[in-house]
Amino acid sequence: MKACNLVEPKGCQNAGLILKTGYEGVTKDIKSAVDLFTKACEGGEANGCFFLGLIHGNFDKKNKEFEDKPKGLENCIKACSMGHYMGCVNASIMLSKGRVKLYPLYDFNLIM
Repeated sequence: MKACNLVEPKGCQNAGLILKTGYEGVTKDIKSAVDLFTKACEGGEANGCFFLGLIHGNFDKKNKEFEDKPKGLENCIKACSMGHYMGCVNASIMLSKGRVKLYPLYDFNLIM
């Protein structure tokens, strides 16, 4: 948390992952993890965007209250545009399986 408070995006991503997984007995807190992943993503950390995509896309079927598939797709695409190949894979899955029916006005050429 200290690194995140010092505006270090990787520190925010790591703290978010600890809260998401409950690592080392830390109480799971998905809401706080989402906030930390958002801060990491906005700071340019691709993993932060990727984890937001997972949570909002509800890939693990455990976070229904945070499900927002268009936001999940947007974060996967953002991770992809930062070079995170699994962000690209998850965006493709969401589009090909119809998890997001329509994503209007998005120029996919921007990330290619």
